[in-house]
Order: sequence, then C-alpha cells, then structure tokens
Amino acid sequence: MQKLEFIIQPFSLDNVKDSLTDIGITDIIISDVRVSGNWQEDKENIFITDFMPKVKVEIVENKEKITQALYLIKQNNYTEKPPIVYTL
Repeated sequence: MQKLEFIIQPFSLDNVKDSLTDIGITDIIISDVRVSGNWQEDKENIFITDFMPKVKVEIVENKEKITQALYLIKQNNYTEKPPIVYTL
C-alpha cells in the first residue's frame, strides 16, 4: 500500500475527484488547508498574501492505482508542486 498526497486549487477539486473516480479510486481524503508564500494579482497591483486557501488530497491505495493517479495528476497539471508518495 502507498499513500499519495498533493495540494490543488479549490476550483480543481471536482475535476480531480471525477478523474480519480474514473480510474477506480473512490476513497479520497480531502482537507481544506492554507499555504503561505503565494502571490495574488488584481488589475492594478501585485501583492503577497499570508495564506492562500488550497485543498489537500490524500489517497491510500495499492501501487498500481497510485501509479495511475500520479500519471493522471501530471498529465492534467493539477498541481503546482510534485505530489508526495509514501510507502506504508
């Protein structure tokens, strides 16, 4: 068994959930998190924000399903940073 963790934008959650369900992954842990160090832009200014809302997705599955999920995540550019995989 392996555990996969990755952070996504909140608006991507439905697409990620649907894509994972399509490959047979239905047990998904979703957490609302805040990430620091991001910037925001409006029409006139660029400014640094303390914390931006994001969604953390966690999956515990066998190695084959995790490999499929990694491919799916990378193919669709769901994350800004690489996902983390733990072997349990």
